[in-house]
Amino acid sequence: MGSYPFDNAVDAARTRMAALEATYDAVTTPLLAELGVRPGQRCWEVGAGGGSVARWLGERVGPDGYVLATDLDTRLLELSAPVEVRRHDVLTDPLPTPGFDLIHCRLVLIHHPARDAAVAKLTAALNPGGVLLLEEILPKEQRVLSTDDRRQEAFWTVQTQVLDVLTKLGSDDLDWALGVEKLFVHCGLEQVAASRSTPIWVGGGEGSRLLLANAWELREKLRAAGVGPGELAQFTRLLRDPGFSVTAYPLVSTWGRAPR
Repeated sequence: MGSYPFDNAVDAARTRMAALEATYDAVTTPLLAELGVRPGQRCWEVGAGGGSVARWLGERVGPDGYVLATDLDTRLLELSAPVEVRRHDVLTDPLPTPGFDLIHCRLVLIHHPARDAAVAKLTAALNPGGVLLLEEILPKEQRVLSTDDRRQEAFWTVQTQVLDVLTKLGSDDLDWALGVEKLFVHCGLEQVAASRSTPIWVGGGEGSRLLLANAWELREKLRAAGVGPGELAQFTRLLRDPGFSVTAYPLVSTWGRAPR
């Protein structure tokens, strides 16, 4: 997916992956357990990132199971059997075979305009009765919890431009997660359902470091968009302040089951 805006080769990648895992694994892994990940199953973790969910899946399926962890850049994936790490582009590469009992994809497809086609492709990789769990964020629904107008302005002066840059780089439908249930039904999945979770990020914590890492990696584009050094510095001070808090990007988890 060539339009993916971030680079796993830079130092900010580890910060970003650690923050995403710290924020969202507590949502993802209980849901996967509820959906019935069992010993001996075949699972595919699409866009495995730092590998925490693939590692959890490997522990769950045990030595008789199999987990395929794929990403465009696998340098952050340090995993062992029953997990196999493989470079793979879900949009352009052939589907792995044979099929899977569970496929999980988190914070991947929002970054590419061909996301609907990717969902159809993933459903085709399910075994009969297999489950697809897709989790995406709603970036525009983030909220600053401080009532101080100056703090709100300092945050949104930069964060609004970050979202604008991401939109221009391929994340052109930041509300896409809201339509995934309908897309699952269109693709033939059954027992489709969804839930939403909105953790809180506090200044100086993992989530705030994620926002800073994103702004740092996009800094040249932000400057081109008119964000000045003083505004970036103010944004940085704000997100390092334990007295500041903001909601994480709400995570919409959608799941469905292939017909038997």
